[in-house]
Amino acid sequence: MATSSESQLTEDVFNEDVVYRYNKKGNIQYGLVLENSEMYSSDDDNSDSDNGGPRLKTGFVRVAWHPKGSEEVIQQKRVGLADRSLMPGDVVQKMVRSKGSQRGYCRTIDMNASVQIIGTNMVIASVKSSKLVPLEEYSPDILVCLDSWIGAIRQVNMSLHLKFSDGSKCVVSNLENCSFEDADEKSRRDGEFYHADYYPGQMLVSPLMSLSKANWLNISKELKASLRNAVPGKTANVCVEKVQVDSLNVHWQCKAYSKASESGEKEQPTHLVEGDQLKRLKMINIFEPCSLQIGDRNYYTIESGDVIVTKDNWRRSQKEIYPAVFKGKSKVFVKKKKEEDSTLAPPPQSSSTNSSPTHSTHSNPAFHQVRKADADDWDTDETGSFSDTASLSSNCSNSSQGKKKKGPALMTRVLKTKKLRRARKNQEKVFNLGPGDRVVVETLSTSSLADVVWQDGQIERRIPSTQLYPIHHLDDKEFFPGDFVVENKEDAFMQVYGVVQSVDHAGRTSKVKWFKTYSSSDNPTLLMLYGQSGFRPSLLDESEVSVYDLKDHPDFQYRPGTVVIRVANFEGEDASCTAGQVLDNYPEGKVQVWWVDEHVSMCWPQDLYRVGEYDSDDGELWDTAASDASWETESEDCHIADDSCSNEGIDEESLKPKLDASIEKARIAMSRLEEIFTHNPNLQTSGVMKQLLDIYKDCRYLDKLMCTSFFHESHFQGLLERVRERGRSNLAQRMADQVTRLFCSGESVDQTTLSSDSTRASDDSGCMSTSKEAGNSSPSDSLTSEEFLVCDPSLHKRQAAAVPSDVSAAASQSGQDGSGKKTSEDSNTVNVCVKLCNLIKCQLLSALEEVTAKYGGQISLSLPDLQVSPPSPAEPAQNCEKDAEVEESTVPNGCCEKKSVFGEGFFVEESSPNNHKFKLTTFQPTEPKVFFQTINKEHNLLRTSLPDGVCVKAYEDRMDLYSVMIKGPAKTPYEDGVFFFDFQLSVNYPKAPPICHYISYCSDRLNPNLYEDGKVCVSLLGTWSGKGTEVWTANSTLLQVIVSIQGLILVSEPYFNEAGYEKQKGSQQGRENSRMYNEMVVLKQVQALTKMLLQPPSVFKEEVLYHFKHQAYFLIDRLEGWLKISEMHNDSHPLSPVTPTTFREAHGDLASSKTTPLPEFPLIPASKGFCITLRKSLSTFQEVLTSVGILRNVAS
Repeated sequence: MATSSESQLTEDVFNEDVVYRYNKKGNIQYGLVLENSEMYSSDDDNSDSDNGGPRLKTGFVRVAWHPKGSEEVIQQKRVGLADRSLMPGDVVQKMVRSKGSQRGYCRTIDMNASVQIIGTNMVIASVKSSKLVPLEEYSPDILVCLDSWIGAIRQVNMSLHLKFSDGSKCVVSNLENCSFEDADEKSRRDGEFYHADYYPGQMLVSPLMSLSKANWLNISKELKASLRNAVPGKTANVCVEKVQVDSLNVHWQCKAYSKASESGEKEQPTHLVEGDQLKRLKMINIFEPCSLQIGDRNYYTIESGDVIVTKDNWRRSQKEIYPAVFKGKSKVFVKKKKEEDSTLAPPPQSSSTNSSPTHSTHSNPAFHQVRKADADDWDTDETGSFSDTASLSSNCSNSSQGKKKKGPALMTRVLKTKKLRRARKNQEKVFNLGPGDRVVVETLSTSSLADVVWQDGQIERRIPSTQLYPIHHLDDKEFFPGDFVVENKEDAFMQVYGVVQSVDHAGRTSKVKWFKTYSSSDNPTLLMLYGQSGFRPSLLDESEVSVYDLKDHPDFQYRPGTVVIRVANFEGEDASCTAGQVLDNYPEGKVQVWWVDEHVSMCWPQDLYRVGEYDSDDGELWDTAASDASWETESEDCHIADDSCSNEGIDEESLKPKLDASIEKARIAMSRLEEIFTHNPNLQTSGVMKQLLDIYKDCRYLDKLMCTSFFHESHFQGLLERVRERGRSNLAQRMADQVTRLFCSGESVDQTTLSSDSTRASDDSGCMSTSKEAGNSSPSDSLTSEEFLVCDPSLHKRQAAAVPSDVSAAASQSGQDGSGKKTSEDSNTVNVCVKLCNLIKCQLLSALEEVTAKYGGQISLSLPDLQVSPPSPAEPAQNCEKDAEVEESTVPNGCCEKKSVFGEGFFVEESSPNNHKFKLTTFQPTEPKVFFQTINKEHNLLRTSLPDGVCVKAYEDRMDLYSVMIKGPAKTPYEDGVFFFDFQLSVNYPKAPPICHYISYCSDRLNPNLYEDGKVCVSLLGTWSGKGTEVWTANSTLLQVIVSIQGLILVSEPYFNEAGYEKQKGSQQGRENSRMYNEMVVLKQVQALTKMLLQPPSVFKEEVLYHFKHQAYFLIDRLEGWLKISEMHNDSHPLSPVTPTTFREAHGDLASSKTTPLPEFPLIPASKGFCITLRKSLSTFQEVLTSVGILRNVAS
């Protein structure tokens, strides 16, 4: 175990790790970790663990102990780590005494296991997991390939051939209705190690009534009579002769294309796979051997070199490997009497193995005579035992008698457990085993070795898994050799991509080779049908870039285990490729793939298409034919108002709640889409489209209730049908889209196809294209609302501009009428989903006006512009200059503020803004008198007790709504930033907490407690667990929530706000992670402020401009100073990252600088990559400040 948090990572254990301890008898006992305290994060909404109980305390783990499966919550320091549960592709860190340890990923996992032969006391040590064959050949959710079709197994239909002791035989097919139990199963039925699989030779206990519908091949008169008179509870012992897979239910996802499949086009197979099709079916599960766990049962064929020992000898060997060291002290177990190993004594005629307790099959062609397991051979407690009497091979009668068991120890056990049968008292079975015999084994322990590819490009082989620390929370700026990337901007050109060569983890930079995809001179959609060979991407250049300026390529996200099909370069042995799995990516730019025909090849990323990905939150697969109906809406052949009115016979009292519920449902769904489009206006995934159609269906229901036609399809300019068609597209069409994007030369890319169908990754950088090649357009041109950016045909190098000036100019001059709204003429350049969302919301608001007019109620609605990105550059340039001239004495109407600082304090406005997150809600307090009394108290508190840096606005027309602006506290990474929140008081306020929504201008989280979708994670709001004063009571106030956000969320080291991370405080790992998190915060904040300047919240527009007018210079000056200090240090110490403390010691002059004081939070010296990206982001920030009239001269 780790002894120093300063020099070595804590040896934590995680889910599915193998741990050990010693029981009271001094025997080693292995267990599987089911849960640890680090499983929980601020993402979780409740305080319960996965098993329904309370969450584990820090330092505790939940372990299932083998073989019984008994679960126990135990202190982590009371167990030892025996083996990590690692898979190829897992990210790890070396547990070494070094600073700033880099990350790596596991390329291969070599796993060995100690297995016990079922029914004996013999253990085979060090068996390769790849040689173990699962008892069940097929299992649900495994991908399979039939000819050229790929699908996932949904159900396995098996039958058992059973034999009775009197010779009767039957076949049982419907196993789900049978209650078979392993005769010797000692694990808890609900435990982790309960065995529900079957194998030949297994002894089962079956209720006689379950066999009444079996297919009897042969039945005795006695058994027939017993079945006739069977009563509940009456059982029979049976032996499994054969396990047979009859059929599989497969969900087919897609068809792979190849030259071979083209010549023999085959229709999609039926969902039921049986007979000859079952024989042709191939599994896509290359990494299955790496998933072996203790307790798993498998087939194993004995080999001549196997080392077999008794269970006792194996236990003694384990003590030498895993000493019992806990709390820094060693437990030493001493046996008072040496036990002789007589269990391996061969028959008298074989004397060659008498002298050794460990036997190799090299010395005895007959191998061994192995005795049946004693009750003690599976013992893990002073009272527990487990034995298995099943046959060793597929022949259930392969056994012979042995000598009678003697000795008082056996009688003690019999009296103690009272579960041994009389036959077991009188005899023991002996089995003759030799090389080639197939036996059933159970895994007792595992040990793994990993080949790791480190970020610096080095490959370290055969590292014990216990020397590696898995990284489960990885930010999106951790790259590894072989990763495919593009520039981190929204308009990144997909045909130019990078391949990571190496990463400087401390410096946050990466060396990248840049490639351009090869193109097809023919129709690219036919490429995957007829194949193209001998083409390769062209190398452009190699450069060092900041990791903050990179993001994963959206089409080339290949990871170990990713299922792919080939779409190009069919040649040689790859000519008939169908489906395969990615083994790894390589820095030279190729992907290593294992194909189902058992050959491995190297492919260019452009040659492949990944399948089986989930494209929606509900987990539906892309190509689900059965879900086509979900894309349909009701018939639009007639006006709803004419014959679809469904409110007849419904009185107004019962109709009004239905209307309110429909409105609220649509509001919530629309709010989610607004958040999605704000960060990624070009997103057009199946999930987004289904959400749009679901909203439309809800609105149609509203039409029916009101007998109106607000949502008739004629109002939506044909966009509904376009969305339906896109959603119904099969995988072949989506493959064609990708081929068009990647294989077409720039000149042949169809603008309409790109604008309506292409899916782009979100812009994580927040930086805008300001290159000279883009003409004279302002920096905000690339952030124009709803404009879909089209690739420039001349962009054949990485440095070229992504948006040509003519396209940008056309976008800014066309597509808007005098009112600033989009016209139908630009439908090809506007994201279809965003435009449809706008139209639906417009009609929804018209419908809500009708509801208000007919039924009244507290519904105040108007159409807020659905801005998915900042407004056009002309608008802020015209208005912001005047707004920036606001004097400190200027305050809005209705001010109840006593402070002199403009933009801080409490204000009451006449009406709530249309874009308030909760404006589209109805509100009626359950106790009006209590509610209004509480509101008065809240207002008095807010007038007198608001902390500095906070502005709160209430509204006379909606007393349940509040808007809050909080300035980033000084001496934190958030200094000079501004944060916005919308609040709504609950209907039973103050008994229940208010609802809060964070208005994010960032495509990622700036804080573990502030989500880009608007969630605010704080215990007072009930979104996180807490105790005492941390949770909401009837005496809590809105002021407390605001103070909590300012003082507990916007802190100097937000990294430790994430649940479970606080224990890293004071450690080298914690300091390093906190510094890197602060780098991300500073960068994201500058990029978010840039967007905010172009699209400030309307309710705080004056305050925002005033804030930047007075604080922008200080923010820029401070960041420039930190940049200069960090760059000076990085130039002189390129390979020696230091902590802030040692930096102050080494650079006393700089640290004591009065002009640029060092931050009091971990940041300086900042990484080289941070400096590169921040310089770009600051330049863009200053240009935007100039464009809105706050800065007169960027150079100043």
